[in-house]
Order: sequence, then structure tokens, then C-alpha cells
Amino acid sequence: MKVIEYLNKSLKTLEGSLIGIGFESEKLVNTIEKNNKITECNLLDCVSTDLEDGKISKIRIGKLRKKFKKKKPDYIIYNVKNLKDYKDKFVYDSIYLSKKEVVFYDLDKLDTNSIVRRYKRYGTLEKIECSDGVIYKVNNLKKITKSNEFINKIRDNTISIFDFISNLLSDS
Repeated sequence: MKVIEYLNKSLKTLEGSLIGIGFESEKLVNTIEKNNKITECNLLDCVSTDLEDGKISKIRIGKLRKKFKKKKPDYIIYNVKNLKDYKDKFVYDSIYLSKKEVVFYDLDKLDTNSIVRRYKRYGTLEKIECSDGVIYKVNNLKKITKSNEFINKIRDNTISIFDFISNLLSDS
């Protein structure tokens, strides 16, 4: 099964609010529009199906937490490729914002080890192998507060420093 087909099937069963980032397939956007159980949907960096010239509001990925702090979505689904600059910060933002589940997928075979390692600390991670990529589902998210986030960022930075040093020593 392909990644887009699996996501399409899972989008048909979602209920509640959703943030989608980086959908490159019109099929996924159309499925979201047809699903009446999705009460609120915010799509960022996605393919537009509208031909109308209306007011388009853009939200920067770095400002997501500020925008959605009161109205937390149930689900966050994103493409790892679209978050290349924000992926370290976005892990914490997605855990802080999401109520039920975070789903991220990789179509380009990027290195997702650091993202997976960070998400493992906050919930159970399910890996779904597809023919053209990988899908990760993060369930049972722990409640994160500002103090927990600060401590975890310090841990992640120290682990990243140790990984960097060990890579330097192993290469030489």
C-alpha cells in the first residue's frame, strides 16, 4: 500500500479538528473536504483546490503554538519534508498542541531518526512501512508543560551534542 492511500483511508475515519501540513496530493485535501466529521481543519503548505481569489490567511509554522494555544486540535498530520527548518522545534509544538494523535510521514527517505527518538519520549510510536515511504503514528501523548518542555529541550540538546561528538570521532 502507498502512503497517500493509507493516509486517505485514515482521513475518512477522523473526527474532530485537524492541522495538516505539507499535503502534496489533491486526493487528501478532497477527502478532508468530504469528511463531515472533521469540524475544523487548518491546512498549511498544502495543494489548493480552490480557484477563487479570496483572502488567504497564512500561518507560519514557527507561530503555530501562539495561534492554536486555546483551540488545540485533535490530530496533526504532516510531511517531514516541509518542516526541514523547524523539525526540532515542531516536535515539541506538536506534542503541546495535539490532544489525541500526531501522524508524520516521509516520502523521500529522509533521516527521521532524531524525530523518532524525540517522539518516543512522549508517547507510543507506531511505524507503518509502505511501498513508497514510511508513516509514523504517535499515540498516548503525555501532557507537556512549559517546565517539562524546557527540561526535555536541555536533554535533547545534550544528546545531540554527544551524538555529534561521537560521529566526529567515529569518522576520523
